[in-house]
Amino acid sequence: MKKKVILAYSGGAASSAAIPWLREHHNAEVVAVIVDLGQREPLDSVRQRAIASGAARAHVLDWRETYVRNFVLPVVQSGAVTPEQSDLPESLGRPLEAKALVEIAAIEGANAVAHAARTKTDGARIASAVTALNPDLEVIATAQEWDLKPSDLTDFAKSRGIPEVSGGLPSASRSAGPPAPAYVALDFRAGVPVRVNGVEMDLVELATSLDTICDPHGVAGTVALGMAHDALQQEVLPADLASVMPEMRRKYAGLIRSGKWFSASREAIDAMMAKLQANVNGSARVKIQDGVCEVVSRVN
Repeated sequence: MKKKVILAYSGGAASSAAIPWLREHHNAEVVAVIVDLGQREPLDSVRQRAIASGAARAHVLDWRETYVRNFVLPVVQSGAVTPEQSDLPESLGRPLEAKALVEIAAIEGANAVAHAARTKTDGARIASAVTALNPDLEVIATAQEWDLKPSDLTDFAKSRGIPEVSGGLPSASRSAGPPAPAYVALDFRAGVPVRVNGVEMDLVELATSLDTICDPHGVAGTVALGMAHDALQQEVLPADLASVMPEMRRKYAGLIRSGKWFSASREAIDAMMAKLQANVNGSARVKIQDGVCEVVSRVN
């Protein structure tokens, strides 16, 4: 009897190859889950690619609001997004993907979930989050099972008739950004960003606009948001709390990197930081250029 496996599907080469791999090596019916966190590729085409690669079904979840409000915003308010932790946003989507896997597994009546994360560290983040939500689910790491070189993965995909895709492998370099820096003014009300360069937006629109401005300069929008918020928050932190903030930031970042988003420790830090947000009001202006973001002015 075939087992049903819920696969976190991105549309890239590795997750596309994971579908026939699971069918062949686990005798599985594969159901793909595509989580919309604000990707720019039309997700209907990603869904079609999953079906063409052999998935029985593909669920597309529009979780942009959930991602920005319940994941990005708490991280920004925690102060964990610093120049030293500028790559932290890259890990932030994993707990939400894990949540999607667990929820769709319950809907589909599946006992196993899978992902195609290329590194053991990234895969461990997903597995840890899945286990925190449902310890009874089996977690299959296809990229760790097959141990294929990029050329072998391409050959495997071609031999199974998988549509050619891009984005499955990391790029070797990044092209140079615009010669002139970008300046962005971010306004906050009770710790929540409300305006970009004077234009009021809801959270999803704001995050999308910020990424559009920051991406060409090699900076994640979440980093710009975090640094602007921190510049204002530092002005209103009680002195006794300010002294322990550096350690708390490191702890919070460590929880995210180790896949412990769904933990009492993370929730406790969020609860404490939420108490401070009423006083985080004002505007901070950041300069973004060549992968560097710095605060150049602030008005509380």
